[in-house]
Amino acid sequence: MTSPEVPTLNLRFTTDSFDDLFDVRAVPTLYYGLDAKTELKVETPIVLHREADFVGATGQPDSETWWGLGDVGVRLKRSLAQSDGVMTSTRFAAMLEMTVPTGRDNVRGGGVELPRKLQISPGAFRFGGGLAASVIRDRHRFSADVWFRHPLRHDGIRLGETIEAGIAYWFRLHPVAFDPDAPTVEIRPVIEARYLHQFASVAGRRLGDDGDRWIVAPGIQVYPTPSLLLEASARLPIAQTIDDPRGDFRWGALVSIKILF
Repeated sequence: MTSPEVPTLNLRFTTDSFDDLFDVRAVPTLYYGLDAKTELKVETPIVLHREADFVGATGQPDSETWWGLGDVGVRLKRSLAQSDGVMTSTRFAAMLEMTVPTGRDNVRGGGVELPRKLQISPGAFRFGGGLAASVIRDRHRFSADVWFRHPLRHDGIRLGETIEAGIAYWFRLHPVAFDPDAPTVEIRPVIEARYLHQFASVAGRRLGDDGDRWIVAPGIQVYPTPSLLLEASARLPIAQTIDDPRGDFRWGALVSIKILF
């Protein structure tokens, strides 16, 4: 939970690669503690490069490249319980979020409008709620979260709801023990696994795009100083059954810089 006295700015650079879509974006994110138990998060994605492959009006393969503002997201997190000790902590929190359709949703190419999931924005508000837990025991840290997200209708189409869940484990590789008289760089390898269930979209009929996706994400965190965090991770598919207009998910990557003021 972000302290009211220490607002945090996180700048993430992400890449997602599907069979028919390649996306690169920068995501400035502000975390602000409203009080000791409540945190506000605001993120403003900027799509630096988005390239989509699709079938044009002539029935021939075509592609389109563009960039622009993504959908702004707002999340409120509330601590439900927290028990802290010497190098130990157990925490539970609830979260609510809203995604505002600020991104472009009408890109055309090859004489056709691109499918909704190839657009930067689906063009509709989306609301979500989730629960999270974390456990710290000296050099070991575990976390888990689960989300349900519900998009609203836009132009007669409502994309399906999603359920997403994840578990993660961090290990403090260095230092083995903290010495307050000799500050040092902190290094933590991370491994995360995530699951997504996509319910079928609704457009007066079921579109048959429901299914599941499992992803594993190895990474690393480095604290050069107590007020600066550097992160990097890769996202790799384990299995997927979603009939997605973007095609199968191939890989993803993330690099971020987090500054604690």
